[in-house]
Order: sequence, then C-alpha cells, then structure tokens
Amino acid sequence: MIVRSLMSAALLAAAFSGIADARTPPRQADPAYLATIVDDEPNPLPRGLASWEKRVIPDFTRGGSLPPTGYVRAQAEYEYTRGIFIRWGAYNALHTSMIVPLTTATPPATVWIAVSGQPQQTQVQEILANAGADLLNVQYIHAATNSVWIRDYGPRFIENNGELAISDHEYNRPRPADDVFPSVVSSQWNVPLFDLGLVHGGGNFHLFGDRDAFMTRLIVDENPGVSEDEILARYSTHQGVNLTLTDPFPQSY
Repeated sequence: MIVRSLMSAALLAAAFSGIADARTPPRQADPAYLATIVDDEPNPLPRGLASWEKRVIPDFTRGGSLPPTGYVRAQAEYEYTRGIFIRWGAYNALHTSMIVPLTTATPPATVWIAVSGQPQQTQVQEILANAGADLLNVQYIHAATNSVWIRDYGPRFIENNGELAISDHEYNRPRPADDVFPSVVSSQWNVPLFDLGLVHGGGNFHLFGDRDAFMTRLIVDENPGVSEDEILARYSTHQGVNLTLTDPFPQSY
C-alpha cells in the first residue's frame, strides 16, 4: 500500500506538472525597502476619536433611503472576495507589505487604493513597482478622505437581484470625507447605493452564510429615537439578514 501510494503521488505530480505555478508562493516586499517608505501624514487620525474630535458635535441628520426592491443578499465575513480596499497616506509601508503578496498570489487579488488624486497615484505606483507588486492588479479611486480606517467607513457590498450594490451607513465619526466615500465609489463604479439611515462605526457586525448576523446594542446607543425592532427591520430589508442584538461587551477586563 505504501508503494502504491507513492506511485500514485508521483503520477499525480506528473499529471499536474503543468500547473506547478499554482504552488508558487507570492512575492514578499524587501524589509529594507519597506523601511525607506514614508507616510504622507506624519500624524494620522486615530482609530478612535482624536482629542479635538471629542469636542465636535457631529450632525447625524442624513436620514436613510428606501431599501432595495429585489432579492437582497449580504456576503458572509468569510466568503470569497475579489480584493480589498486600502486608503493610502498613513501606514504606507505596512500597506505595501500587504499589497505585494496580494497582487502576486495565485490567483491574485485586486487591491483598490483610495488616493487623493493623480499626483498621489503616481507616487503610489512608483513605490509599489519598486516593492515588487503586480500593478495590473491594482486599481485606484480618486477621493478626498480623512483617515486610513477604510475598514470602518468603506462600502459594504450587497447583492440586489444578483447585481452589485452598496449598503451604506452614517459613519460615527466627525469625518465628513470618510462618511461620503461609499457614495464616491457608488458614483465611480455606477452601482446603486442604499442608505440604512443609521449611525454606525463599521465594526460591531458579524454575518454568517445562513443569513444570521450579530451586533451589540452599541448601535442602539448611537441611534436614539430608533427602536430595536426598527433597527432589526432595516437590516432585514437593506441587507437581507436576520439580525440579533446582544449586550455590549465590557470595555475592560
């Protein structure tokens, strides 16, 4: 049995020798080169609120829109994605170290980079090319933004009758350019945007493939005047999920 297994493995390897590149590891950026990359913003906004932002009273009055009219499906956290969004300007060396293997993997992922304009795009292209990224898998979105935390304020994609759409929320930071970034993507990509009409931080959400989703009641605290039942209903109609709200986690242990 051992010999037969070894022979089968050898024949299998020979049969698939033509796709050996599928096992080729992605490139990695040279740490020495990464050390030379500087940020455009020496003092970027933090993940939480900056000290001066704590004194700003945000105007959360945007309101929502009608939900999609077709069959709505939001992607689970662990599902296949075509790529990721990155906002350039801060943590540029870290981003470069991510972009190189992402764009040179087999198969590669697309990286969409938010840049302030053509001058910054040209700078990014030079840095990524020197680091070994595959620029064929890098695309750009020209947009004004306030911070690097695009995981929180970036677009949350849904399917509306099988077509790409965006489900948006009002970003719970006094950062107006970040807040409208999903609208910029909607316009540049020509995909519809549906607004939940809820203030939200972008995190505090987990979705499984069976449409069950979970959030803490922080979203209730951030939306006074909106009942829990209404929040559940909006997520059902806008994202097609069965949402459960739980008590917030302790802030310290």
